[in-house]
Amino acid sequence: MKGNLLPPWFKVATPRYEDILIATFFWGFSLSIGIFTFAKGFRQTYRSWTRKSLWSRSHRLSAYIVMIWLEWASCIIISICSWLYLIGVIKPSFWYFMGILVMWTVQVQCLMEILANRVSLIMYNPEKSRRLKWGVGIAIGFINISVFCIWIPARLQINDWFIEANKIWDRIEKGLFLIIDGSLNAYFMWLVRSKLIANGLTKYKRVYRFNLSIVCVSLLIDVLIIATMSLPDDTVISLPSEAVSTMDPLKDPKGHARTKSGVKATRPRSSTKGPLDMDQGPLPSPLSPQQSQRMALLGPARSPGLASPLSRSAAHSPVPRRMTPRPKDFSYLLRPEIYHPLTPLNVPPSFRNSPKQPSPDTSIPDLLARGQYRAAAISATQALTGAGGLAPPDPSDHVLIFELLYTRFACLTLIDATPIAAQEVKTLEDLNSSFYVDEATGLHLVPWELRVINVRLQAMGFGDPRRAVMSYYELAREARDRLAEATARHDNSARELWKDRLADLGIRVVGALIEMDDLTGAAHHLASLKDRGDGKMATAKALLWLHLGDVEAARRCMKPGRVDEVVEQTIAALCDMADGEYVAALARWRELKEQSDDEMIGVNMAVCLLYVGRMREGKTLLESLVDSGCSSHTLLFNLTTMYELCTERAKSLKIKLSEKVASMDETPKGWEKTNADFKLQ
Repeated sequence: MKGNLLPPWFKVATPRYEDILIATFFWGFSLSIGIFTFAKGFRQTYRSWTRKSLWSRSHRLSAYIVMIWLEWASCIIISICSWLYLIGVIKPSFWYFMGILVMWTVQVQCLMEILANRVSLIMYNPEKSRRLKWGVGIAIGFINISVFCIWIPARLQINDWFIEANKIWDRIEKGLFLIIDGSLNAYFMWLVRSKLIANGLTKYKRVYRFNLSIVCVSLLIDVLIIATMSLPDDTVISLPSEAVSTMDPLKDPKGHARTKSGVKATRPRSSTKGPLDMDQGPLPSPLSPQQSQRMALLGPARSPGLASPLSRSAAHSPVPRRMTPRPKDFSYLLRPEIYHPLTPLNVPPSFRNSPKQPSPDTSIPDLLARGQYRAAAISATQALTGAGGLAPPDPSDHVLIFELLYTRFACLTLIDATPIAAQEVKTLEDLNSSFYVDEATGLHLVPWELRVINVRLQAMGFGDPRRAVMSYYELAREARDRLAEATARHDNSARELWKDRLADLGIRVVGALIEMDDLTGAAHHLASLKDRGDGKMATAKALLWLHLGDVEAARRCMKPGRVDEVVEQTIAALCDMADGEYVAALARWRELKEQSDDEMIGVNMAVCLLYVGRMREGKTLLESLVDSGCSSHTLLFNLTTMYELCTERAKSLKIKLSEKVASMDETPKGWEKTNADFKLQ
């Protein structure tokens, strides 16, 4: 008996014994893969449903989860129906062919969108990612429409033209799918290698190799599908084999699943509770002068702050513990070719020829105490490489090696040689790797301060600003873990330490988003940070809001009682300046000047004098600050700018200014200046 809507001349093909064996093999293979993919998909769905995401604490299912279940269900349905059709349980009919084709369309459409979604995870251009997804969807959609127009009439044996056309178009269509599949996979592999592995994320090497093998298997099965079309009755063979082909990539637990790093790369702009949030809020901005000074003071070799156990923390991923761990070999950090020479040509002659220049045998702690940061950076390199007759460190002495590295990078940052530090820091590669973890204790071998400064420098060195946000979130997760452990054992000192570190990371994320020009994301994240009650977070947030241009938000941070009166008046004066109310701001700065001799107050007061047309008073005020021993970059830059505006003899005045600053006493705030400080380039 013929099925529904079949023409009178329809002939039912009787499968051969060999066809049944081949189809049985593919059906069994697809069912076995289906079991494993079901288990993997269930675990991913459960984690997605129960996870408290960075953006919402409510249950959610991503588009990826929905697509893998549609893909899995369509594969299973096609394989079962094809087997039942082969053994004669299901009779040929229009509805059978239509149902199979609908399932096949869902199968192919979801698979290609999963591949495009995987590529978009590490594609840093959202617009390009969106175009890729739409382009793939539209291309596959047109192919599927053509299959509906040709395949069903051919299977119903409407006439010989459709049958012959289907033989040609079926091979072309499968070839197009093979090209699209191969292109998406090749593009993904290229992105992993060029954007992740080449940028130091060596943990993705395993992902790369695994995906490479899965892609090869998937493409071989696609080729096999095209080959089965030459069999006498390709329907019963090609459909089960396609179920295998499209289900096989779903077994990949790393290529399609959203890994932690992948999620952070595509969603760096959380505005709700996440790993950087805590019961109490973050500390001042990492870019503040106090933070820069703290970095320098913690930098000397054998500094107690860096050598203490509290400066090192456990890595996020567990490592096997052994009773007698093998010492780590860090000899790759002692190679002289890693470190760039520091030219003295960007230092004014008054500093280069000063008798205050240190002798070559001056110790690094003394250099840091005197503010000789360039000399300290050079000495740190000599100590690492064994130059100048010094013995290099033992390659297994990670404490000394990392202290010297931190000194080098911090000093380079302080002397405005950050691009050099950004190139040298690449040697460290991925500090989240288990290689940097003590196998006996599970603690991280790299000091916390070095891990934090490494984040921004590597983001600059690799030209990947999103990398900084990703890495800060990795450190924040670890900080939350250490904070929970300290709370559980009632260790208040450790608890406060990790809360401060977590707070510092919260502010650094805002800074990283601003450097990415993601001002909307920075504003959302900044609004989510909470104050700890000591006023530090409120001050930091107010300054960042001003940096973002939201004066009203900055004023809201200064509620009475949250900060002391001087800080509140300072923020109010800065808000007036941001609004262009320089007369009102000048009055506030003048009032603050009577209460404090802080350099920052004097500099801002001089800027207000400039904007209200009293530049000579502003210049005199800045010169008085220099006479009192102040020499910050902001002070010198503003004073030399006023020299340029006041007179045509600006260059001679700048040179005299550099000579005056060079004659000042050395301080930990930094003695040696660069040409940029005096605008002498």
